[in-house]
Amino acid sequence: MTPDEDKYYVLGNVVTGLTMLEESEAFATYIPEVRSNLVMALANAKGPGEVVGIPGRITSVKGKARAAALPALGGSRNTARIILSAQHELPFLRAAIELKYASETVAVMKDMGLAPQSLEDVFDENLEPEAMLALAGRIFKQAYSEKHGICVPYTTGGFSREGAIIVLGKTAVKVAGKAIEIAELCQKK
Repeated sequence: MTPDEDKYYVLGNVVTGLTMLEESEAFATYIPEVRSNLVMALANAKGPGEVVGIPGRITSVKGKARAAALPALGGSRNTARIILSAQHELPFLRAAIELKYASETVAVMKDMGLAPQSLEDVFDENLEPEAMLALAGRIFKQAYSEKHGICVPYTTGGFSREGAIIVLGKTAVKVAGKAIEIAELCQKK
């Protein structure tokens, strides 16, 4: 695939994933207060400008997920950095989305056969940046379920930091579908 073909593939994939989220009855309930973003990196992305995301993020409006803008390259900084960080250890992961953290949601993911892992140790202020990145890489590997092709690290939150579950996978459609499945199973509990 040429770089231009990859760019259009990624843009289309994020648009399709976003449509799935906006049509879901369950997903909006699991959007964090800081909102969510759906991102997908171009092949061999080096920085956030090479990751397609939703400028302004995805929010909940009258119980439905709604994007603030159309997907665009450079449309995310924070979620883009998460996927770029994960790619150091799991380069085939190209997409990510956040869900609201709840211990019940982590339990549902375990019941699904996923391998959720806490990222809390990464936020140790005494860690040097290199050590932080190495620790995050190990956690991403532990949180990856080969059976599902999904990686689910999470943070429980803390002082002025909301907890979040990060669903990472190969495509935006894959992570959007898994986020919807998780939300639907949580609603049934």
